[in-house]
Amino acid sequence: MLLVPPKDVRPAAEAISAALTKGPIQLLFVCTHNSRRSQLSEALAAHRWQEDPRITVRSCGTEQTACHPSTARALEDLGWDVRDLGNGRFQVQRDLTTLILWSKTLDEVPRDLPIVAMMTCAEADEACPAIVGAVARIPWRYPDPKIADGTPDSRATYRTVAEAIARDLDALYHKLQFTP
Repeated sequence: MLLVPPKDVRPAAEAISAALTKGPIQLLFVCTHNSRRSQLSEALAAHRWQEDPRITVRSCGTEQTACHPSTARALEDLGWDVRDLGNGRFQVQRDLTTLILWSKTLDEVPRDLPIVAMMTCAEADEACPAIVGAVARIPWRYPDPKIADGTPDSRATYRTVAEAIARDLDALYHKLQFTP
């Protein structure tokens, strides 16, 4: 069983709170391939902050691949409606949140808002020395669920990582609600 301890959300809450004092921000989840952890984070964070116009949620990678089908399945397991659009693209919907998940590179990220970069994997954190427009860079590393691809534990592993991300985002959201 994969264990994913909770994150200390204080550094992220402080960075986001500081950035929000100057206006709207972009919460950007970065992972190497933008196929698993960053996509899960984008969907879950977009849902969590769906009614907050100050926060735009996006994801990207240092390399472009595709949103992995097991990522979409993990969201489905958490109650999302998922539609496979083909070519590594998935439409995901829950409540007021509807997104198209696909693999994007850092170069494709709009620079319309200051960025708080959440680095969801060690490889992206190390391979991405600078993020233009970033006012903060927070290491929020999660184990890569691809370690279970092709095994009987695949679905449970993806769900465990998705649940850990959701738990940490919920804690961050609640910490931000009480940050002066």
